[in-house]
Amino acid sequence: MFNKIIFYFKISTTFLRKYTIISDQLVQWEEARVICNANHHGLASISNENEQQALEESVAASGVASDLWIGGFRLIADPTWKWARTGGNISWTRWAPLQPDGNGLCMQLTYSYLWDDDSCIDFKPFICNV
Repeated sequence: MFNKIIFYFKISTTFLRKYTIISDQLVQWEEARVICNANHHGLASISNENEQQALEESVAASGVASDLWIGGFRLIADPTWKWARTGGNISWTRWAPLQPDGNGLCMQLTYSYLWDDDSCIDFKPFICNV
């Protein structure tokens, strides 16, 4: 079974968000998406600065010091980035400088907590919405 680190945090006074960081399984992006969809509520999606900050704090507290898959993706013929969980376009972003650079079709949260496009076939730990 997976090693899960679960974090709860408040985004506002009425909304509580929860993520699970799967740190002991290194998988490709599609497998991470399947696992998160089957056991949680999809790969992590981040829609504003508060969610980004809370996720950064959660990852830092977990002790995981590597890049992690999150739920952003794009199709080869479409430059628009979307969230896998909803299929909706990504409107708020936290890309690393000079990113996305066309290096990949899947999104990772880097060890410095910025977003980067990467090859979907790389193996990484991942973050699920719960």
